[in-house]
Amino acid sequence: MLAQPVTPLTPSRLLTALGVLAPEVHSSPQGNHLIEIDGELVRIEHRPDRPFALTASTRWRRRLPVDHSSAVREFADESNRDLPPTRTSISVTDSGHLEVQVSLTHLVIGGVSDNQLAGWIGRGTNALLTQLGRLDRRFPEPAPLEDT
Repeated sequence: MLAQPVTPLTPSRLLTALGVLAPEVHSSPQGNHLIEIDGELVRIEHRPDRPFALTASTRWRRRLPVDHSSAVREFADESNRDLPPTRTSISVTDSGHLEVQVSLTHLVIGGVSDNQLAGWIGRGTNALLTQLGRLDRRFPEPAPLEDT
């Protein structure tokens, strides 16, 4: 098998790779691309001011009350320590709920082949979705109240 050439990452190459992974890609001129994988929205960012970094991120759909802050922060700290390359961060929304975001960055300083790009995007999105699954298991939905 012949090796694929390693070339600089361009917006058109990134769009082609994303199009293989997801049927719809929503893009902005700033280098942000939004795709849906297994019902989750994933943002892929390749900005002109950071041409060597490719970042993927997603938000956990659930919002928890602030009183869960210490447990969620402990989960994020464990994840950031034990599960690289993902980075889990927490913020508080204007409505006073916790928002959890999971991200990872891949450096493509020397360029990337098409196979490397597709592999990184596939493994990266899988890592993000795995982390969302871990959040769901650690913080399950409250059981609905039974009618009496």
